[in-house]
Amino acid sequence: ELRTLAEYQVGTGLVSPEFFDWSRHLLAVVAALRPRLVIYMGSANDGQDLLVDGAFQPVGSRLWRRSYAARVAGIMTALVREGSRVLWIGEPAMQGRQLSAYMQVIDEVCAQQAARHAGVSFLNPGAVLNGPHGSYTGTVLIDGHRTVVRLDGVHLNMAGSIYFANYVAAYVARILDIGVWKRPVRKLPPVQI
Repeated sequence: ELRTLAEYQVGTGLVSPEFFDWSRHLLAVVAALRPRLVIYMGSANDGQDLLVDGAFQPVGSRLWRRSYAARVAGIMTALVREGSRVLWIGEPAMQGRQLSAYMQVIDEVCAQQAARHAGVSFLNPGAVLNGPHGSYTGTVLIDGHRTVVRLDGVHLNMAGSIYFANYVAAYVARILDIGVWKRPVRKLPPVQI
């Protein structure tokens, strides 16, 4: 038996804590509720320059990567310290070429940090939502039918959300070592546990 709690804030990420501070919010929720697992997905708005030492650094630059990695690592460390496992979900390719490139950089940083933190797993949704060679696609094959899974080139629609949720549920079952969840149609890509 699992109980879930959804926490979301539209238009947020880790780049602008002055707008919404995910680190502070997540730690308060974890301290109060003591979840076994925290699932985080929220980087689609983080393709923005970061202010580092008084100067804005472009997405993907050495200083940007270092600053963003520190934010990600801080959250991962704090959540694990509070006793939670963490499933950090990256972002799939986006329809806009520049946004998609930003998401690739963000996924690289998050995957690297997850690999450095015991108790944190990284799931790349592109393994099940992207087209050939990591390209954007708005459709996937579900039960033998080509199905639209994106709303606007960025967000998943209802069909895409349900499709991807089956993969996430299978990882949750594996991480928490609970019974078998409905198996997705496609083989699960590997996840670092």
